Amino acid sequence: MNKLPNDPGDLSAFSEVAPELADMLVSVTSDIALVLDDKGFIRSVALGGAEPVSATASEWLGRQLVDTVTRDTRRKVEELLREANVAGVSRTRHINHPSAAGADIPVAYTAVRLGQSGPLLVAGRDLRAVSVMQQRLVDAQQSMERDYWRMRQAETRYRLLFQIATDAVLIIDADTLHVIDANRAAARMFGCSV
Repeated sequence: MNKLPNDPGDLSAFSEVAPELADMLVSVTSDIALVLDDKGFIRSVALGGAEPVSATASEWLGRQLVDTVTRDTRRKVEELLREANVAGVSRTRHINHPSAAGADIPVAYTAVRLGQSGPLLVAGRDLRAVSVMQQRLVDAQQSMERDYWRMRQAETRYRLLFQIATDAVLIIDADTLHVIDANRAAARMFGCSV
């Protein structure tokens, strides 16, 4: 999927209908489609209703795509545009847009050049649902690690108390009545090893 085709073909016939193509693309496969000129300025925005992307995307017209993203993903935008200009199509890049609501909006973008001197069609997929699932996974993993360390600490305290107790202590399996564990005082009392 991430492999670039050797020859994407001549797509210059679509240059004149790039905004309409962007609208069609959004209705079929993506959440947002942008048409960029050769300098990277956004000339058209088509939205599939992805909130809050749609709330801010209308303000992007006339701005460079690189100016609509977070500082840490600007390099990815530059790579996306360079790759599409050289190869005709880019790999998918995960790019974040700042949001007035607080959290950044992650979008997976792919760009296609429509002919040698034609515009770039940049289609994006909203990744917020994926980000939410990733965060839940991270939270669950951290919770398991906290529980594991609590259990290990309790076991360490139990072992320490068990070994330093001066009274004889035996732990016996209730079903079989076999001795499972004994401390040193119990071993001395019964004349056996721990």
